[in-house]
Amino acid sequence: MITHLHIKQIDRNSDYLVPYKTLRTPEVVNELRKFVVQGDKSIIRLLNSPCSVESILCTEKFYKKITPWLKDRNEDVLVFKGDSNEVRSVIGYQMYQEVMAVAKIPKTTSLESIMLTSERPWFFVAVDGLSNAENMGTLIRNCSGFGVTGLIFDRSSCSPFLRRSVRCTMGTIFNTPIIEVSELSQSLRKLRKKSVVTIGTFPHEAQTMLSESPFQNDCCLIFGSEGKGMSDGVAAQCDLSVTIPMHGGTDSLNVASASAVFLYEVNRQRGLA
Repeated sequence: MITHLHIKQIDRNSDYLVPYKTLRTPEVVNELRKFVVQGDKSIIRLLNSPCSVESILCTEKFYKKITPWLKDRNEDVLVFKGDSNEVRSVIGYQMYQEVMAVAKIPKTTSLESIMLTSERPWFFVAVDGLSNAENMGTLIRNCSGFGVTGLIFDRSSCSPFLRRSVRCTMGTIFNTPIIEVSELSQSLRKLRKKSVVTIGTFPHEAQTMLSESPFQNDCCLIFGSEGKGMSDGVAAQCDLSVTIPMHGGTDSLNVASASAVFLYEVNRQRGLA
């Protein structure tokens, strides 16, 4: 049960509300190790997760809706309640679902610990230079839906905990293992030493078609940046280059859309589709 649930009226000059205004850029998110969650479904999934919640900003309507989940938290939580205009005065715009929360980014799970505790065959996804927060969030949602063992990224990609990314995950970021590493190519090398097949996803010039790729055993799918694709160092760690067959002169899909196709094929081959 909660030790202290502090209910306060919204005061837009309160220091506790500053994160709702400032947690927008990668620099601030990485420095403070905090992030913003918005939307009732995402908030409920946050309250059902181990993430530490600092505060909630909401209207009376949404406070009543999330109260059952608040009662099961074991940390102090500040709850700021007000009407729609007061919420808008804090964040600067009108929200359809007038509830937001600030939480702490959880400690990074190591790749080694995930391998020790996860069932085989492993199914990892890695991103290299993925800079668009919406693509990152949608990819995480796909990873959750298709049973990915863990998502691996380094500082070449945007933080999965950026506001727009978290919003696009619809709260599934809280049940998807997120693995931040210092250098992606080194981590891929570790996976290969564990006999994990590293599979790079490429446009139409790749040699191997998606349906012909070996996904039944331990594998890691790697997605490159939206514009330049995969870096040379990461591409050098790919055991296989795979593509989705396309029609009509289209050479590729948006990375988030492509990830859904690739992840479905892994599930199909493993008899889980």
